[in-house]
Amino acid sequence: MLNLNHILTTISLTYCCPGIILNYDDFSCFFNFLGNYFLVGGDFNGIHPRWSFNLSNTRGRALNNFLLNHNFKTISPPKFTYWPSHANRHSDILDYLSLLFPNTPNTPNT
Repeated sequence: MLNLNHILTTISLTYCCPGIILNYDDFSCFFNFLGNYFLVGGDFNGIHPRWSFNLSNTRGRALNNFLLNHNFKTISPPKFTYWPSHANRHSDILDYLSLLFPNTPNTPNT
């Protein structure tokens, strides 16, 4: 935990293995564990147009729904972080740092 502007804030890094099924309730459990104020960076292996290429997967849709329902912010890189060498794969933002935190006054939601 870190004190940011006199607010005790949990800092967390996460990696979600791509082969494990995660749904809305799993994300709810994870974020509830972190407390009221937190910053989370990580590779969620969730693909969604909100932070990624114009495709989505089940995990990305579940994560996006959770984030929207709780008004959390998402910050991700503007350019691809993954360039595959295999012809049937597409460049994407897979290995990204995403910061998720509750909205605060005077801060736009992205």
